[in-house]
Amino acid sequence: DGVGFAIPINNARWVADQLIATGSVKRPYLGVQLQGWTAELREQFGVSSGQGALVAHVFPGSPAEDAGLEEGDVILEVAGKPIKHGAHLQGVVEQLSLDQSYPMIVLRNGEQVQLEVTFREMPKDFSSASRRSQRILGAPDSEEFDELGLEIGPVDGDAAEQFGIADDAEGVLVTSVEPNSPAAEARIRAGDVIEKVGNHKVASPEDFDRAVKELSLEQGIVMLVRRGNGTHFVVVKSED
Repeated sequence: DGVGFAIPINNARWVADQLIATGSVKRPYLGVQLQGWTAELREQFGVSSGQGALVAHVFPGSPAEDAGLEEGDVILEVAGKPIKHGAHLQGVVEQLSLDQSYPMIVLRNGEQVQLEVTFREMPKDFSSASRRSQRILGAPDSEEFDELGLEIGPVDGDAAEQFGIADDAEGVLVTSVEPNSPAAEARIRAGDVIEKVGNHKVASPEDFDRAVKELSLEQGIVMLVRRGNGTHFVVVKSED
């Protein structure tokens, strides 16, 4: 039927060598959630096609957090190997040794930063979860942003409880999204929590307002959005 299940020989040899030596396969992990690129995201982050892996979330207690990796970093190189995309990064990490430090080069706010990361064995329960979003009706203290096509409010009260959002969550809660608006086109939903606007963390509607005013909707505004236990970047942009 034209369906193949071939395994690259280097991967097969790596697994076989571990099984022979120890009787089990131990995989190192970094502890990040990666996001696929779009042309708009590459433009906003200044990254060429076929280059880099975009970090959307860093898991607490992970090797990535210990190394100082941050949301919005673009991983360009690990252990001297240029990174082409997210899947390539995973393949490179799996071939590295446990409990050994390696240099990592990331692009952060337009500048290259070198970090040192020590990979550990991936925990058996390591996973990312997501919760289903739905519209919040009657959310209190919402502020409208007509140009963006959304309403936001503080992360507290009954609306936040409805979505299982922790009291200590940081950001602003999206309470409504106007159909066919720039926010809707960026696939922002009611129930999302916006943590960053551009390079600014936002902890209140006032922070959000100040950050948005500093940026251009015509050129596109990058936002870090939390949905459930995962985060991802979006570009909110007005139509030409």
